[in-house]
Amino acid sequence: MALDGTGLDVADTQANADHFGHAGNDKTRSVFPELRLITLSEAGTHAVVAAQRGPWSTGGRTLAGLWSTSWPIRAGPFNNDGVSRPHG
Repeated sequence: MALDGTGLDVADTQANADHFGHAGNDKTRSVFPELRLITLSEAGTHAVVAAQRGPWSTGGRTLAGLWSTSWPIRAGPFNNDGVSRPHG
């Protein structure tokens, strides 16, 4: 299993900017709001088993740490907060 993280552009709306924020700093920032995405994938097939998403300002380690309280994880469906929930 492998953890990987990335940033994704989301629609340029005020609601997304308020929630997700922008990458960069005061002098240079991303054009679109950025979503941070962390995936848990099977290393051989690259199949995504689970994912966490959050604001750009939330670090990847913080998002990955959310799984430590919810093992065993399952692939979606996700609740409205984007957190995959344990079986049962």
